[in-house]
Amino acid sequence: MYEPSLRALLNDKHVLVVDDEDICLVVTASLLESLGAEVSTFDNALQALRFCRNNAAFVDVVICDLHMPGLKGTELAHALRHEGLECPIIGFSGDTASHNGNEHFALPLVVNKPLQPDELLQALQGGQD
Repeated sequence: MYEPSLRALLNDKHVLVVDDEDICLVVTASLLESLGAEVSTFDNALQALRFCRNNAAFVDVVICDLHMPGLKGTELAHALRHEGLECPIIGFSGDTASHNGNEHFALPLVVNKPLQPDELLQALQGGQD
């Protein structure tokens, strides 16, 4: 079962969730909080980028939508890497089939919406290599 391993990875970790859809923010935050994570949500990438600039040391994982108005998830990931953020950055989308991780070196980890615990566990374990 994934839950004990996922809980161990997320317990007391600060996870940023970035998505322009309120329902996705609520559902994803609820799942992550049930697994012991502290969650901050942002409905646009620029807000998340500003937060990370001031709080990078306190960010353990970023989960961001690939397709948002304005700054897209891949652009956010690139900007966060440019700012020096080294934690796992996981993209999520309702259309992961069209994403090629090799196109966007800053965002090689992509999971489906809605976020599923087993996919999140696999992405987090892959992001620790």
